[in-house]
Amino acid sequence: MKTYKYRARKSSRELVEGSVAAETQDEAIDKINKMGLLPIDVDVEKETVTPKVSSPAIQAPRFHVHPHEVTIAYRQLARLVKSGVPILSALALTVEQAETRDFKTILETIQTGVREGYNFSVCLSAFKKIFSPFEIALIQTGETVGKLDEVLLRIANYRESQEELHSKLKSAMAYPVFVLVLGCATVFFMMTYVIPHFSSFFLDLGQELPFITKVLIAVSEMCQAGGLWALLAVAVIFFLIRGSLKSKNGKLAWDKFFLKIPKIGKLIMMEETSRFCRTLELLIKSGVTIVPAVKISVPVMSNEAIRIALERCYQALQQGGYLSEALRNANLFPAFVIHLIHIGEESGRLDETLGEISDWYDKEISDGMRLMTQLLGPIMILIIGLFVGLIVVAVLLPIFNMNALVT
Repeated sequence: MKTYKYRARKSSRELVEGSVAAETQDEAIDKINKMGLLPIDVDVEKETVTPKVSSPAIQAPRFHVHPHEVTIAYRQLARLVKSGVPILSALALTVEQAETRDFKTILETIQTGVREGYNFSVCLSAFKKIFSPFEIALIQTGETVGKLDEVLLRIANYRESQEELHSKLKSAMAYPVFVLVLGCATVFFMMTYVIPHFSSFFLDLGQELPFITKVLIAVSEMCQAGGLWALLAVAVIFFLIRGSLKSKNGKLAWDKFFLKIPKIGKLIMMEETSRFCRTLELLIKSGVTIVPAVKISVPVMSNEAIRIALERCYQALQQGGYLSEALRNANLFPAFVIHLIHIGEESGRLDETLGEISDWYDKEISDGMRLMTQLLGPIMILIIGLFVGLIVVAVLLPIFNMNALVT
């Protein structure tokens, strides 16, 4: 099966471009005609062979690079290339600005590959754990159309927006998590150290204890006897969950579960929708046609369930048709998003429409995280306060009863 790139007339005033999968050129023309288009040019899409840069450093899987350092390098390269500096010289200058030894080694290896005659995108593809297929495809397109500086700048802006979004999410969850951990540690300390001293005192009195105090003492004894076992069980569960997330089936099951959680699932879907639309927007603006653009966008998704659904959309697009139709059949994104994408396809402004959808969802995610932060903090404090209050009441009740007996 080959991929044919076509240019066709949709109406007397509108030309469209795309690609279809077919065995022969005649079959590709038939598919284009069935789409209601009049083909003008239909040619086999050239596949780019990715040669490997002959350097032993490429085989070493021990590189650890912070994502923000890569973003800075992209922005530096964009400024240098835009100023007219050749990519080889720009790489040499970027190597000097590298902060870590690992990243400097990577840039030097890429520089060596470019000096040997390989394309910049080909050299980047040797480090797929550092540079994503999405970024490599954009750079490859930028090299082809002579707009490498624009592509590098778009990648830098995209990465910065994603880093900012993740930073907001981490900041939003930091306070609730801190309150939860501190509260659990406080309750555990009281149950294993403070309550045992009171329980021995109450038992020496020989009086009937209130029900809530009996329950508290029983729980305290359980924590003392099985505290280490409980911590061990938590550690085992943690490592089991972590191991399941590393397997494809395990990650798929967890990702489906997270999507079903109220509020959280909606927030995840909004983030994935925004990422997909932003990625597709950048690819289309850089000159990548819709079918390979969707294929490149699939690995960018972090949720395995959404990734599988998008793979089905890509397979449907290969047979011809519209992106909105494939997304509707996959029952993936909200109806209004699919409707907007359909309007963008009809108007020939799909990239702008995708950008607007992404901008809107980014704002919704930011507002949702801010609201979640405002609610989770007080809720955690209230829950921990209730537990501590119950402990205090359970301790004070026998003392009040003892005072009543004395008087």
